[in-house]
Amino acid sequence: MRAKLKCYTRRCRHFIGVTQPDGTEEPGRVACKAFPDGIPEEIAYGDDPHLYFYPGDSGIHYEPTVIRKLSRFAEDVIPRVIAWAIIIGFLLYVAEDTLRGTQKLLYRLFH
Repeated sequence: MRAKLKCYTRRCRHFIGVTQPDGTEEPGRVACKAFPDGIPEEIAYGDDPHLYFYPGDSGIHYEPTVIRKLSRFAEDVIPRVIAWAIIIGFLLYVAEDTLRGTQKLLYRLFH
């Protein structure tokens, strides 16, 4: 059994899928725009994400799909938004408490 197909899980926009160019029952080849005749094993199943030149890649390298870019954006931004929401909520709570205290003090002074 082969290892997990990493070029698919990396969500490269050039990934085509498994092809059977000869139409036989033989297992197909994993293809992309850079390697239409079959992605090398170290890229398809290994740890090489194909960020740089590889012999025979026609100058095409890994580029994340829009979904991948959005998921990375969400992973980066959402925790920051939550942190800021907590800070702003705390500041509003403190401001509201301070305002109530000021109102009580002014009421006592002028009534």
